[in-house]
Amino acid sequence: MRRRFTSRIRAGFGERRVAVLAGAATGLFSLAAFGAAHAITITPIWWRLAGGLPFVLIGGAANGWAYHELGRARGRAPTVASGIAYGCLIWATLLPATATAALIRHTGLRPRLGDIDTAIAVTLALLSGGLAGWLLAHTRRAALATATATLAIMIVQGGPIAIFVEARSAHLFLALLAVYAGCGAVLTATIRATTAWRSHQDRPTPPLPQPGSKTNRTPPDHPPS
Repeated sequence: MRRRFTSRIRAGFGERRVAVLAGAATGLFSLAAFGAAHAITITPIWWRLAGGLPFVLIGGAANGWAYHELGRARGRAPTVASGIAYGCLIWATLLPATATAALIRHTGLRPRLGDIDTAIAVTLALLSGGLAGWLLAHTRRAALATATATLAIMIVQGGPIAIFVEARSAHLFLALLAVYAGCGAVLTATIRATTAWRSHQDRPTPPLPQPGSKTNRTPPDHPPS
């Protein structure tokens, strides 16, 4: 039974739709975790988190898709370790856009650039995510999915975090490493639990014994000796 379950989640890495739905569900966890990290490092924003609900659902679904494509290409079943590694990977893909945006703000170029800094951040997020997906999986679908996931996470954050402006923002960005790693672990657990439940539902039910069958006959009474 365990071998059949493992082969099933390895073959489709939990199946794409399962991973996408699990990612959306994990988005709810990420919203609470982000609120906790923001409250610890900067200031509480619990009353504003509800407005980000649609974004975390979409962002979570995008990350579920990327996690599925990376795992499927590598031919491995999802584990907690792979989920944590994926969360750290997504955090790392945010570094180019985050560092560039912080440098633009620190040097005072942002007012002169206008909306160009936003275009730069979006471009860097797509390039870094796509490059990471391609290097790990060597498929265009994985590259596209990872690029989409990186951009989605940056949008959920409200854009690149200004790590050079104040120390608290830098602390928040570092705290998000733990948040995304934890989200990767939760994503894996959700995929495995959903796949196990579906495997149990798909298990054939043994037929009921029919009247008169051998399994339903009562043994004859033996006369007393």
